[in-house]
Amino acid sequence: MIEPGWRTTVEWQLVRPGGTRVLPAIELPGRLWADEPRPLQEALLRERQVDAVLLKALSEKEDTETGERHLTLLGADRDDFTDGLAPEWHVPEPGDAPWAGPGWIHRITRWLAGSLPPGATVTGPAEQVRIWELSCVLRVPTTDGDVYVKSAADSPLFVDEGAVVTVLHRHFPGRVPAPLAHDPGARLLAMRPFPPEIGHQAPPEVQAEVLGAYGRFQAATPGLTAELTAAGCGERTLPWLADQLSTWAAALDHAVVPPGADPASWLNQEEARAIRSAVPDLLSAVERLAAYGLPDCAVHGDFHLANVARADDGFVFFDWTDAGVGHPFLDLVTLYWEPNPAALDAYLAAWTAYASPERLREAWELAEPLVAVNQAISYAAIVSVLPPDGDATLKPMIARWLRRLLTLRS
Repeated sequence: MIEPGWRTTVEWQLVRPGGTRVLPAIELPGRLWADEPRPLQEALLRERQVDAVLLKALSEKEDTETGERHLTLLGADRDDFTDGLAPEWHVPEPGDAPWAGPGWIHRITRWLAGSLPPGATVTGPAEQVRIWELSCVLRVPTTDGDVYVKSAADSPLFVDEGAVVTVLHRHFPGRVPAPLAHDPGARLLAMRPFPPEIGHQAPPEVQAEVLGAYGRFQAATPGLTAELTAAGCGERTLPWLADQLSTWAAALDHAVVPPGADPASWLNQEEARAIRSAVPDLLSAVERLAAYGLPDCAVHGDFHLANVARADDGFVFFDWTDAGVGHPFLDLVTLYWEPNPAALDAYLAAWTAYASPERLREAWELAEPLVAVNQAISYAAIVSVLPPDGDATLKPMIARWLRRLLTLRS
């Protein structure tokens, strides 16, 4: 959807055998983003007759007062590497994602062609649906319909999403994407299409419907924890969180910015001291929460309404890159910024086999600040692998979640 009043100027730099070529800028209506490159690529093809693959965004700037955005993008002309080989004339920067190489998209297409069901073939070039530092999603046309291929970055807490989704789909077909193939070494997952995301702007009653369905989904997974762990799910249990509090949180210092975090928005001295001082209370909350007896289960790790789609027979929960096995309430990120009592009630209703509604609310009150800690830990792992010019929206997130923790405690 084009946001009225906005204009986006796009400058493409194309890597070529003879050196980088800077193309004249293109001005487009709307507030456009590099991570959804299709409109940008279509404009380049229309205005400059170049069919480009986006390798990465070099810069994204905007002025909210004037409604102007400026994108500088690094790309490669498909015609320069049609044989699908990685060209010797361009080597990605250290720390760049695999998809920052011009030949990557062709290599993935070849991998998919060899992984399709018998008789199915690729019928056209892969299209970049989303691309940023943490993942790249391609749509590839085949004789058996479109196939989506996702590749994720190598981050300390990321999992082999293909292995995890394969386990979940075996037990809950229709509730997660349908996997076609996966390659653990390359962190690749090929899957069937599913409906569009519900999105963050969904009304409160839809949020409540989603939370109730997700709670029921989680409540059916405690018996799968061994299988999910064998598939590579990380640990997000309460003992694990207690260990993180005792080591990582207890050592936070205003003068020591975590690797990859934004120094300008990092904690000040008073905030860092308040976090360290809160650790004993948080450890007590972990111990008291454990006493409610809720079982470990599948946890998504980044559960919000932009990672949920509505199908004819229910909801599809997707983007399991941060998946783990742990306490279910640690997944309630979506309730954080806009509290929704009806959604919380719908979610807690899925767990009444373990405690009364009143006790479940008590448990949530203990868990709520722990969600903030868990998210801060996740973002510390994510930003630690970003290149120096990596996504600027991710770098302040550790501090943002820690400040949310302090707000809850106040």
